Amino acid sequence: MAASMHSVTNAALGGRIGPNAVIRVIEALDAFENRSVTARVLTACGIERYIERSPEGMIAETEVTALHGALHQALGDDTIEGAPSASMT
Repeated sequence: MAASMHSVTNAALGGRIGPNAVIRVIEALDAFENRSVTARVLTACGIERYIERSPEGMIAETEVTALHGALHQALGDDTIEGAPSASMT
């Protein structure tokens, strides 16, 4: 019974993603753009609380989805698609 309750709780909360999904984007924006762009992107997707304090635990996948949408809107698809992948560095 506990396993099914756990599954129901996870389904109700939605998916969770590790904090690096936000932390690394912030680092890249700071390095390749500037802190002002970083703040604008994070504010646009409603996660401005991570500007000064990085997430420390699992975060809602909806936050990461919103972040990626804000990145595409702020920087354009060409910029994002042309960025080097982590495996290339």
